[in-house]
Amino acid sequence: MRRRFGLAMVLVFGCSSTSTSLDGPVPDGPATQPDSSTWEASSGRRDLGADMARDLLVPDAVQPDTKRPFDLSCTAGAEIEAEDSGQVHTTSWGVVTGGVLHNGQGLETGTAGATLSFSFVGTDLTVYHETGPNRGIFTVSVDSGVPASVNTTTSSFTFQVAAVVASGLSPGTHTAVITCQSPYCSVDYFVPHTCN
Repeated sequence: MRRRFGLAMVLVFGCSSTSTSLDGPVPDGPATQPDSSTWEASSGRRDLGADMARDLLVPDAVQPDTKRPFDLSCTAGAEIEAEDSGQVHTTSWGVVTGGVLHNGQGLETGTAGATLSFSFVGTDLTVYHETGPNRGIFTVSVDSGVPASVNTTTSSFTFQVAAVVASGLSPGTHTAVITCQSPYCSVDYFVPHTCN
């Protein structure tokens, strides 16, 4: 079924909004993300170079935070880059680079038990990470609470995948600790939200 809209709509994903004018037909079905599994398998995944960045869409807009798709009471806070050593403290994580990563960099570890921690202000927290056939499980504990588990094993590689790991926290500053349970684990960036 196709619909025609002649006005501007505001679409809200992950507590952030995008304004789009829809003057033509709207296709059915979800947006698709490029499949990088062929490139990943042949190269071993580590150099996500500029050539690949030109060939793939950066999936920021393709991977909305689906846990809170239309919550207008949420306000996104400042993004925290995983590789920002001024904000994120790590043990046994290394910086990886590539055009498919948010701002071109992220963190990866092949060590079970490797941790990283950071503070954020908000009531909710979304982790953007990589999935793939050799990606594992990581957990996220906020304020030493019960950890949320994120399984990142999929049949093909996908970047900047959103996972809501905490919600309904009291307003204020919180500390998150991410622990890689089974290598490999890859994280890209974090977005706190304040939801009323």
